[in-house]
Amino acid sequence: MWMSRSSAVVVLAAALAAVTPWAARGSTVAQGPRSSVTVAHTWLIDGIGYPDGARPEGFAAVLSLTGPGGLPASRQPSGVPRAGYAVGEPLTVDAHATIPEEGCSVTSQRLTGVNGRRTSRPLPYRTAATASRAYRITTSVVCTTGKPELTVVRDADAATPEPGQTVTHTVFATNTGDGDFTAEHPAVFSDDLTGLPYAASYNGDATATSGEVSYGRPAVTWTGPLEAGASTTIQYTVTVSDGRAQNPWS
Repeated sequence: MWMSRSSAVVVLAAALAAVTPWAARGSTVAQGPRSSVTVAHTWLIDGIGYPDGARPEGFAAVLSLTGPGGLPASRQPSGVPRAGYAVGEPLTVDAHATIPEEGCSVTSQRLTGVNGRRTSRPLPYRTAATASRAYRITTSVVCTTGKPELTVVRDADAATPEPGQTVTHTVFATNTGDGDFTAEHPAVFSDDLTGLPYAASYNGDATATSGEVSYGRPAVTWTGPLEAGASTTIQYTVTVSDGRAQNPWS
C-alpha cells in the first residue's frame, strides 16, 4: 500500500512512543497532558496528630517520589508539588521515619489520603500519574514513657539507744515505677536528722551502693540514676548524745 512521506513519519513516531520507556523519552518534547504530585506527612504520636512541621523534637520523616521522566526515587519536601509528570507515567510514593531511640516505636506507616479522600494503603505505594494528585502519609508511633517512683524504707540497728551509743541507719531506696530515673533526671531523697527520736551527732560516714551521698546540716542526701525495679542502699551512723534532752539540730 502506498503511503505518503508525512503519513510514514506519523506512524513511525507513534510506534516509537509505544515502545520507548518513560526514562528514555526526551524531557524537552511535549508528551501530552502533564500533572503534578504533592505528598504531605502527618505524625500520630500516642493518638495525637502533628503536621510534619509541628512534630515533637526527635521525630523526622523523609518523603520520596519517583519521576518525572522515569527518574529514580528522590527526597521530596512535605506539601511541595513536584511537576512534569506525563499522564500514565509510573509513580512510587514512599516515606522513612526517624524516631527517638528510647521509649518509642512505629506501629504503622501508610498512605492515608488521596486528594483529601481517606484511604489506607501500604508503603511503598505504586501507581500511575493521572491528573494532579495530593497524597498524605501518616506515621503512627507509640511512646511508652513510663514514670519512675522512688520508694524509701528506713531501718536502724537500735530502737532505744543509750547515750554514747553509735546507731547505724540503713536506707533502702527502690524505683518502684515503670520508668527510669536518669543522670539528667535523677532520683533524690533526704534524711533530715532533726526527725530522729533522740539527740545524736552525725559521724560523717555516709555511703551508698550507687549514686552520690552527701551531708548538708542537718540532712543526709542521696541522688543518682535508678532504673525501674533497681535499688540502692545508703548507710550512715550517728552517736547518741550524752545528757541531751533534745535533738541538737532542732
